[in-house]
Amino acid sequence: MAREADAPDWIRPGIPGVRDELVTLIEYERTATEIVEVAPLLIPGLLRTSDCSRAVMGDLPTGEREAKAGMRAVSVICWTSATAFEAITAEQVLSDQVCGAEEQADQLRHLVKAAEKTTVSIRILAADLRRWTPMRGGHFMFFGFPQAAPIVHVEMPASGVFISRPSTIDAYRQAVGAQRRETMSEEQAVDLISSRIERLEGWGSWTFRCRGGGSPPAPASRPRASKSCGSPTVRDGKDRAAGHMLASTAQRVSFVASAEDGRFDA
Repeated sequence: MAREADAPDWIRPGIPGVRDELVTLIEYERTATEIVEVAPLLIPGLLRTSDCSRAVMGDLPTGEREAKAGMRAVSVICWTSATAFEAITAEQVLSDQVCGAEEQADQLRHLVKAAEKTTVSIRILAADLRRWTPMRGGHFMFFGFPQAAPIVHVEMPASGVFISRPSTIDAYRQAVGAQRRETMSEEQAVDLISSRIERLEGWGSWTFRCRGGGSPPAPASRPRASKSCGSPTVRDGKDRAAGHMLASTAQRVSFVASAEDGRFDA
């Protein structure tokens, strides 16, 4: 099926410990111009960090786990620059830890940084939505190609199925649209992810002030900043006379992540 894509083969079957199905899936991820991943139970695969991916595949033999993690990492490098990727997941996924707290925080920071890309869209279904949505049907990926017909991959516990029948593809296309209408906005999704990061990390080592006075509560008992003490502000610690700047939760988390990565180092 990978030959339906009009680019030359990138990986061929026969990699030890890796199913042909995964090889085909990664070929689709490399050649598609549109990918929508609906993931109701886990962080979408194309947005997982290597630590999170290894935790999800923890029951596999070490060799197979490392081979799959490495292949997905290369796949992500290939699609991030051009492919339009939309991830649709559930709010509960953000709090459902399959790895340690530090690795989970890294994973959520990775989501915030990914959402900054113009080709990436992250949508989240709120936990308090009390009605059926297509996401409850399970994990699937929708692939669109420049010339070839669309393909859907449906995830199963021990394998997966590729679907190409036009009538079934149309049903999944409609399911994506229906699910998209039920999710929060992309901005709300990033704010929600950022709030989960703060919950995992505590207030952290970065200092900010609260409009109206007062100090943030202790990490063990703190609520979200936006509700506890007004709008958070940030300032340059070396220039106290410059005043404070309002910053949203998402902006603050993105700034801290960039600083930790050394983007502001001289």
